[in-house]
Amino acid sequence: LDAPERTITLARLRTRIVLACAMICALALAPLSFFRSIKSEISLSRGLQKFHAGDTGAAEGEFARAVQWRPENGRARFFLGLCYSTKGRHADAVREMRAALSTYRRQAIYLALGKEYGMLGDREESGRYLDMARSILPRDADAWVEKGNLLFGRGDNTGAISCYRQAILAQPGHAAAARNLAISHHAMGRLDEAIAAYERAIPLNPGDVDIYVNMGAIYAQRGDRARARELWMKALSVAPGNPRAKENLKRLEGESAAAPGN
Repeated sequence: LDAPERTITLARLRTRIVLACAMICALALAPLSFFRSIKSEISLSRGLQKFHAGDTGAAEGEFARAVQWRPENGRARFFLGLCYSTKGRHADAVREMRAALSTYRRQAIYLALGKEYGMLGDREESGRYLDMARSILPRDADAWVEKGNLLFGRGDNTGAISCYRQAILAQPGHAAAARNLAISHHAMGRLDEAIAAYERAIPLNPGDVDIYVNMGAIYAQRGDRARARELWMKALSVAPGNPRAKENLKRLEGESAAAPGN
């Protein structure tokens, strides 16, 4: 072979050697990668069992191990974020949930991120993620409720009411949507609409003391003391010692005692 041909042959030989070495390394590392994936899935499975049993502390440890074994395990990162959220570690929850989206894109993660950013006071990011959640599942009632809560917090009661109505259209028995719709009407001074919405919310939220207290306040404002008293007594039967109900009843009894003819 002349010099140019020898050069080409040597270059090809080097290329083949490099490729062979790469294949050998890949084959050597493949069992390790497979082993790490299996260990990650085992920890994830254990974490899910503990999480659904209510033991978020133990679940957090399992999810953290799953992420340690395989950092791209998006599902483990999402549930680790949920564990952080239950402890009020919202910044850590956001970090894990955003990392989860790189390999595990689910509507629930966008919805959860909307809630977490809301807890951190970042309304712009909260709204952005809630909008993305609704774009994935336009008829998801929870996404509409969270968006309504965000707007209510901004003082946009009209927008909040629209969102809660969309949630009820998507899921007529949605307890939070029914309750929050009533509260929004109440905040706007739409007392007839508020009473009607509270009445619809009671069967869905029979243990929600605020509904009875708020309805009682409307009836007291309208001069119907008997109905107000009935509702506040109901509130105390649901939550004995509730300070708002007790204070309202005390004030009502004081007004009755001070009324002419008593």
